[in-house]
Amino acid sequence: MEAELVEHLIDSDVSKVNNASNVISYWIHRPDLSQSGLPELLINTLSGIIAARRMPALPWGLSLMLDIAKHQSAWISESSFALIESGLKKMLVELSYEHRPLGSGVPDDNVPTLRWSCARLARELVSSRPTKVSKSITAWVQLTSSDPLPELRFLGETSKLYWEKTDGK
Repeated sequence: MEAELVEHLIDSDVSKVNNASNVISYWIHRPDLSQSGLPELLINTLSGIIAARRMPALPWGLSLMLDIAKHQSAWISESSFALIESGLKKMLVELSYEHRPLGSGVPDDNVPTLRWSCARLARELVSSRPTKVSKSITAWVQLTSSDPLPELRFLGETSKLYWEKTDGK
């Protein structure tokens, strides 16, 4: 079943990606199903989607990885974390509002929602793996307070409280 979900997750048909995402989300949130073994192929695929910034699956990949970081953080291996971190680092530049590089493959209309998803994922990674926080993950958390998007600024306010409590560590 895992291989079939992965196959649909990397499909260019958005309806297949959405359906696979719904099944995976259900799996993540069900303790009885999520204990049935580490879905290594799925985690590697999601990490790869984020690292490669692969559209159209990227929004779903970020959302699913956020759920995994929240509910099943033990599923994220060191190598998967490194891939996620690499993708977040690249997206700091590729998802900027000004001076976006040409050919990123991300339509301009997707930039605000992808920024929001990256910031939420970074924030969750900070909270679930505080000893593994890198400069790029920290940058996503910190840029939210000055983002033009109100949802990101609100996220930034709650992140600011975290940074004040931990002295940014």
